[in-house]
Amino acid sequence: MQKPYVARCDASVKGNDSVLSNVIVTPNNRLLFRTTSTQINDNSAKAELDALYALIWNARRYHIVNLRVVSDCKSVVDVINSGKEFSGPNAKFLNKTLRKLRKMLKEFNKCVITHKKREHNVYADSLCRMRRQQIVFKKNGGRVNLREAAPVE
Repeated sequence: MQKPYVARCDASVKGNDSVLSNVIVTPNNRLLFRTTSTQINDNSAKAELDALYALIWNARRYHIVNLRVVSDCKSVVDVINSGKEFSGPNAKFLNKTLRKLRKMLKEFNKCVITHKKREHNVYADSLCRMRRQQIVFKKNGGRVNLREAAPVE
């Protein structure tokens, strides 16, 4: 079987602003796709689920059939892999997206979604942080050089 594409996603929520990031790398370790987006959302689980949904949607767009996904949100990964649904005050809100995501996952020959800590999801996490810096600068009316705004680790 062909080696899988590797995809990473992350979300960052601050106040009512969410930043989502997605990265897809080919089996030959070449960058195929990366993106960041923003949305009005104050729910961390919803933002992480939306980031994963966007990632799967984009993988389908590139006709990828063998995919390994990494997310640093354990609660979302656990729900997806368990076959269960979310519970709690935002469950209806989350489960609507979850059902759509599961429907898309059936289109892959193989799609494995795993949880890794943030330090093992550095690329997607860094994209979120760079986009967050860009938003702050734009709100303040300035311009930003993303190389200068990127956190140094």
